[in-house]
Amino acid sequence: MVTKTRTMRKMQESIKSILNDEKILYEIFDTMVEMGQMDDERLSEVRKITGIPTLYHSEIVTLNKDEIMSNPYLKNINIPNVSSNNFHLVQRRLRPRLVTKYGFKTRDLNTMCKSNSYFRCDERLRFPGIVEGDSKTCWMSVEPFEINSFQPFINNASGDVLLIGCGLGYAAYMLSEKDDVRSITVVDNNEDVLNLFNKHILPQFKNKDKVHTVASDGLEYLKSNDLTVFDNINVDIWYDTVDMIYPYLRCLEIEKANPTVNFSYWLEEELKQSIQENILVAISGFKSDDLLANKIGEDIVKDTPIKTYEDLYNLMNIKDIRSFLYKWYVNNLDTVENYEPMDMRRINESKEAYKQVIEGKALPKVYSKK
Repeated sequence: MVTKTRTMRKMQESIKSILNDEKILYEIFDTMVEMGQMDDERLSEVRKITGIPTLYHSEIVTLNKDEIMSNPYLKNINIPNVSSNNFHLVQRRLRPRLVTKYGFKTRDLNTMCKSNSYFRCDERLRFPGIVEGDSKTCWMSVEPFEINSFQPFINNASGDVLLIGCGLGYAAYMLSEKDDVRSITVVDNNEDVLNLFNKHILPQFKNKDKVHTVASDGLEYLKSNDLTVFDNINVDIWYDTVDMIYPYLRCLEIEKANPTVNFSYWLEEELKQSIQENILVAISGFKSDDLLANKIGEDIVKDTPIKTYEDLYNLMNIKDIRSFLYKWYVNNLDTVENYEPMDMRRINESKEAYKQVIEGKALPKVYSKK
């Protein structure tokens, strides 16, 4: 609970201002990046609209095409333009100088400001992807962000590995190339995705005999099978951190019951940033659309005495996100049980709203001329 002093009220107002600026950028800059509409020419336009000259601690690095495309999967795996019912293998084309996501979001605990990382290339790029036809949702693409986000798990995994979520089989391929990986079990609940992988991608693996696939719901597989036969497990069955938090909490319970197995979760670092953000939301009273993460932030702040900036720093300095969230989870099972997970319909409705902003038909609700 935040102690009501003049110093703390000033801190709350400062945090609210930071979150307001970040929301403006999310509704304009990040959305244009996600939709493939942010390039060099639009950077100055966005700076002018938002009134934030430095794009609020965002870093845009220029990468060399040869360096990007030297990734073994991108070099050796050919993705044909084929479909299985409503799912399609595609080649996502990126224009020269298009700004695209590169690294995890982080937050500087000294300033409480969030930093985003993007990349651009002066040459045209093509990345493989898997797209759902009706929603036009790209469930996975092998781009620098995905490559970077999977690398720690790929580096550390060995022995018998379980992958919950198939996608384009990027992690499966990279693991199959490692001498210290004996077997890779890939579980996915979508038979069309598995069909595309088994028929068009897996046959290209040099070590395809290491890999076998299972059609099953990921959480059900984790709950109903002996996981001690695996040395490492990676879970990637979510679209983003909003979609992630419900199954992630369920996975933590399963992980606790299997202490001899090494678990890894895609986007876990960004989930940590999301929880930090919702702690700030709870402290400042800023509105958040992420209901479950917002509830977690509110509960944590309510149960923690915050009298000084040092108290806030210590609260935000989450060194072990799994223990941090599991402690909340076991005390709030009813809340999690009644939570309605984010579905793709709501995600696409949000995208359509942001599209209106991009096309100049509407301004963000938090927008104010500076």
